[in-house]
Amino acid sequence: MTSIKWKSRIYKAGAAAIVSAAMAVIPWTGAMAAEGNPNYLGILSSTPPTGFTPSPTPYSLAQGQNTLTFNLNVTNLTGETQSMTLELLLDHITMYQNVDVSDGQPGVVNGAIVDGQFNEQLAVEIQDPNPTLIPFSIGPNATETLVFTRTLTACGYYQVDVAKQGLTNQKGLSGLEIRVLGCGTPSISTTASPTTGTVGDKISDSATVSGGISPTGTVSFSLFGPGDTTCSTDLVAGNASFKGITLVSGSAASPQFTTTQAGTYNWIARYNGDVNNFPISSNCGDEAVVISPTTPGIKTTASPTSAAVGASIHDTATLTGGANPTGTVTFQLFGPGDTTCSGPNLVAALSGFANVALSGASATSASFATTAVGTYEWVATYNGDSNNNPVSSNCGDEAVVIGKASPAISTTPTPTGGTVGIAISDNATVTGGFHPTGTVTFMLFGPGDTTCSGPNLVSGHAGFAGVALVSGSASSASFVTTAAGTYNWIATYSGDANNNSATSGCGAEQVVITKPLGAQGCTPGFWKNPKHFSLWVTFTPGQTVGSVFIVPSTFPDGSNGSSLASATLAQGLAFQGGSDLNGASQILLRAAIAGILNASNPGVAYPMTAGQIISAVNGALASGDRNTIVNLAAQIDAANNGSAGCPLS
Repeated sequence: MTSIKWKSRIYKAGAAAIVSAAMAVIPWTGAMAAEGNPNYLGILSSTPPTGFTPSPTPYSLAQGQNTLTFNLNVTNLTGETQSMTLELLLDHITMYQNVDVSDGQPGVVNGAIVDGQFNEQLAVEIQDPNPTLIPFSIGPNATETLVFTRTLTACGYYQVDVAKQGLTNQKGLSGLEIRVLGCGTPSISTTASPTTGTVGDKISDSATVSGGISPTGTVSFSLFGPGDTTCSTDLVAGNASFKGITLVSGSAASPQFTTTQAGTYNWIARYNGDVNNFPISSNCGDEAVVISPTTPGIKTTASPTSAAVGASIHDTATLTGGANPTGTVTFQLFGPGDTTCSGPNLVAALSGFANVALSGASATSASFATTAVGTYEWVATYNGDSNNNPVSSNCGDEAVVIGKASPAISTTPTPTGGTVGIAISDNATVTGGFHPTGTVTFMLFGPGDTTCSGPNLVSGHAGFAGVALVSGSASSASFVTTAAGTYNWIATYSGDANNNSATSGCGAEQVVITKPLGAQGCTPGFWKNPKHFSLWVTFTPGQTVGSVFIVPSTFPDGSNGSSLASATLAQGLAFQGGSDLNGASQILLRAAIAGILNASNPGVAYPMTAGQIISAVNGALASGDRNTIVNLAAQIDAANNGSAGCPLS
């Protein structure tokens, strides 16, 4: 700085005095920012001021650091005590070299003012209106350290002087120049991007700092959520990536923030200032971003997608996307024929279908029991929440095809057996299905028609076709049998609008009709005649005796039975008999073969059945008793020669 030898102040009207001229200026050759005075008034000396630490650069006080404190070592050059009042003056330098430096701007004048080249003749200063007065007394030849503290009330450059009160026309006891930084007042403009969107969109902010004194430094962004109209809770307070973002060419941009709820967000951008510029912030409400609810997707799954009438069906809705959707789903169901889903909602009055709470991202309806055949349509509607719009599936998205039910039919013939001439009937019961209605048609197939492909014996007879179901059952009229053998009933349910037809199987309900017992019979001689072989029923001439009867291989008397068993039935009709058990067995088998042929022929009213004969013969042969064998042979032979004779020819 310069050494000021003489200094004059000219006061103008007003509160402040303006320094317009200065006397001789002695250049200071060192790089000091402050100076003392080795001989002040011939009584004191001082060293350059110490004890203050300018920041961030020499001779400057940082923004907000507006208190100047320094130490001054003063020595009494005399052998007497010296007393006076010292005056601390801080004069504000407003112009230098015709440049307005009142705000402390840096530049070429900075070095001239504080780095050793200050020339008061080139300066305009505002006199300190409130100098600090310091009573001072120092003993003979003593040295004391004085501490000076003063708060500077404005930014800019200051001429600092310590002098005896009232002495303004000569160099003071000590002096320095100091700069208070941060006087630049920039402006900040901001641009939110985007300014509207939906929940889940990413938003960001950018700020441009202009004006002031070539602002540098950083910008910190704050974001305030919906409902926070006073911008009191910063959503990104703990996220360092939004804070302290360096200005590049006067601008800074925030990272992106993913919105999580609908409403109005507010950005605030704060320029943090630098050594030459004050901080400045945008205002709450300057950068509103309006976020609307988003629209999720809805996927539905009907279960089942096809079934028989009467089956229970339900629907499940799953939401995709959106902003963590919560809330409920309402299910509607439209019946067969309602292809536009404009008719009655079949589940409107049922519980478990409206406002079903989401669990995770899904909701499932209650079950509905179908009542008609056709295509049902589900429509599921998510009812929305504060962050998600309502959304519905479309009519036709979830078709459920309901077909006819397939009931079962069971039958009971009455009776299941009897003799020719007995009346028989059938009863059918239809079970399962869906409340089956309609009719049953009965068919009857006669003896020998084992595939039920021949004539229907009751076709055209009243009481067999289209018999109405009553409580699930129907009964046929009666049919009088006319021949012996096995009859087969078949019952067919007609079906209805909700049920398929059903038919019992051929052979499922057999009725065995036998010929009536009587006194007719034909002898072994009749049956062994080859011209009568065509009248054999059930049995054949070449069939072995052993295939029908159980003949011991050896009888108790040692006679052979194997030869009898291997003979054909036709040969057995010619057995001659003999005195041993083999011979007795020949007599019995000859009569028994004729007996089973009589019993099997529907044209012969024989007094015994074939089964009765076979059982009796097997028992007699097994007894090994000749009398038993011969007596049974006589009984069967009598039947073969029945009193009613042989009806065959």
